[in-house]
Amino acid sequence: MKTVITIPAGQCPYRLEGTDSESIVSWMKKIKEWSPDGVVYMPNALRYWIRHTYDINGPEYKIAAQTFDSLLDD
Repeated sequence: MKTVITIPAGQCPYRLEGTDSESIVSWMKKIKEWSPDGVVYMPNALRYWIRHTYDINGPEYKIAAQTFDSLLDD
């Protein structure tokens, strides 16, 4: 049985290193590799964790969130 996480508890295990696509894809891969077997983090859980790197009211957060969303649209 899978465990689906929509809102994660606690700190993100990895810091997002940039707002560009490559940084976000790398970050997502690290989280996936770190996740226990059977645990799936939904996109909104990952988007929530972007706030742990960037201030939600700052320009970097908006850029990172837009980049993240554009990766989901592909």
